[in-house]
Amino acid sequence: MMYDSIEFGRYLNSLREKSNISMAAVCDGICNTSTLSRIENGKKEVSKLVQDRLLGRLGVTSENFENMVFCDEYDRWKLMQEIVKLVQHEEMDRASALLDKMEKDLSIKKRRGIGDDLDAILEMQFYLCMKAQIRCYQNADGKEVGDLYYEALTQTITILKGKNVGKSAFEGRYFSVEEINLIIEYCRYMPVAKGLVCIRAVVEFIDERFTNKLAKAKVYPKAIYYLYLLEKRNGLDSQIKYKRLLKQATEAIECLRDALRSYYLCELLDMKMELIKCCAGSEISEWESVGADFDIMGHIDTDFEDRYGNTDEYSPESQYAWCRINRYVLEELYQRAGVKHYMCESSYIYVDTEVYCIEEIIRTRRKMLGMSLSKLSAGICSERTVSRMEKKASKTQRPIIHRLFVRLGLSGELNRIEIISSDAEVHEMFYQLRVHLNNREYCKAEELLNIIAARVDMGIAQNKQVFARIRASILYYSGKIDGRKYIDLIKEALEYTLPYSVAVADISKYMTNEELACFQNIMGTKLHNETEVRQCCNTLLMMYQSREDAISNYFDMYAFVMRLVASYMGDCGLYDDSDEKDNIIFVNSLFNRKMSPIAGSLYDMLWNDLRRKDKKIAMHRSIAYSDELKKCMILSTLIRRKEKFQFYCEKLKNHTEG
Repeated sequence: MMYDSIEFGRYLNSLREKSNISMAAVCDGICNTSTLSRIENGKKEVSKLVQDRLLGRLGVTSENFENMVFCDEYDRWKLMQEIVKLVQHEEMDRASALLDKMEKDLSIKKRRGIGDDLDAILEMQFYLCMKAQIRCYQNADGKEVGDLYYEALTQTITILKGKNVGKSAFEGRYFSVEEINLIIEYCRYMPVAKGLVCIRAVVEFIDERFTNKLAKAKVYPKAIYYLYLLEKRNGLDSQIKYKRLLKQATEAIECLRDALRSYYLCELLDMKMELIKCCAGSEISEWESVGADFDIMGHIDTDFEDRYGNTDEYSPESQYAWCRINRYVLEELYQRAGVKHYMCESSYIYVDTEVYCIEEIIRTRRKMLGMSLSKLSAGICSERTVSRMEKKASKTQRPIIHRLFVRLGLSGELNRIEIISSDAEVHEMFYQLRVHLNNREYCKAEELLNIIAARVDMGIAQNKQVFARIRASILYYSGKIDGRKYIDLIKEALEYTLPYSVAVADISKYMTNEELACFQNIMGTKLHNETEVRQCCNTLLMMYQSREDAISNYFDMYAFVMRLVASYMGDCGLYDDSDEKDNIIFVNSLFNRKMSPIAGSLYDMLWNDLRRKDKKIAMHRSIAYSDELKKCMILSTLIRRKEKFQFYCEKLKNHTEG
């Protein structure tokens, strides 16, 4: 995907026309249709902040993007992310001071009065949202907090000015995750009757408009939980209401499972259990068998998926037990990680990852490749231009940046995911390709890969690299080539953009996510006697060690590559080092409400403990082996990873029989 002015505009237009959405619906409250037209035609450049919001109106989240921004924008991004981090860690005094400093240093209120400053609109909305969360935490009066949320949401949602929050306010509208979150928060501070009208309209809007699984997971579970709280305040007094809310709770939990997230999951599990008991009516005494004396761990076995589940395929008793077991396991893990299992803030909406400074990328990549200023700038610009840019003394035009990036083996696009294309349909197909690969449906994956390849520019080095790496993975994991051949093919894919010898050299480096994926694939062979596996491990350790202090900004790629690094270190007998990396992944997965990596890291640490026991090395923890495997089983079934569930079942069976 291209985020440069021309290609971003094409992609935005492709998305908008594919969904038959008017310009006015996309840009309302952000800019006028004339400005959006210039953006779509590539005649106006806008910041990542504005790009993300326009895409958000079309249901696209930026979480899987790799972003490059100029140093001034990068500094603003870092400042906003530091505020988010402080709010998440409940360091509210520091967050408040930094937020006020941000407003003053960036002159947000003053700039907000200038009609064409699009960044100021979104920065003001961020400022007000964070201020509201801080004041709520400080037990401010509800009216003050509600007014802050109202002021925040009306920065971009003009239809709600005058506090018109009925269903009609949402008709023909398209709101981003950030905006829906603000409306949900505002509903809490309305009179109950009005709040219910608003939150019901929000739920209906999300159901109709949000097709992207991750975008929906960020707001739908929260909306359902807050609807439940408002219904309780208003008086839950009928089986019809109980059953409707029960159905919505089930759907919200399934939404989280689809997206591999756990936003408000513990709250929803509690909500669903309470509603199941309410629906039981006079037979409520029957639930005592799964009450306080319920043997949680004893009910987790190899038949768990057959007996318990979240949907109506299972009896109410089985659904209740499923909720109770998952709730118990999650709370124990959150407690172990030192993370609150309940959600008490919405700053997670603003967590942004994989953002890098253009000037630093060019300087680092040039030095990696041993390229002089003269060689890099030849035929593109003057040496002085590159030198001043690397020193952050001047801002260079994007067409020049594009050409410099290409010469450095980088995509000329400043914000991208795996493939370079402005065709929205191609990206939907690529998402489905990843689903096939995750499900080990290699024939389907190969067929779809060929269809996609016919629709993208294979003359672009980054596209060639992606397709070569995926083709090699399909061959390897379908058993058509051995590990040694696979490593050779992955190295060939890497070298479309970066010489392997440079990639593993002991130097400061910048590598793209796709280049890092090549390293991850090599380590995934677990051929520890191969030189490349050791080299990739050392390189990844060097690169990511320095990023652990700001891990939330890099966590997805950190978990993706460092899980294998931790496993490799454990295989080499470096159990403490392995545990350190896995524990970072474990804690931050729970903190960031990302479920996918947790079971793997738990199992790695359990495996390390077994090796310590075998070698009579002092144990660091007193974890019950069977119970830990059962927790891994629960986490695997929660995210529908049947092959992992079976793996842990087999380990449990062997342990029990042994």
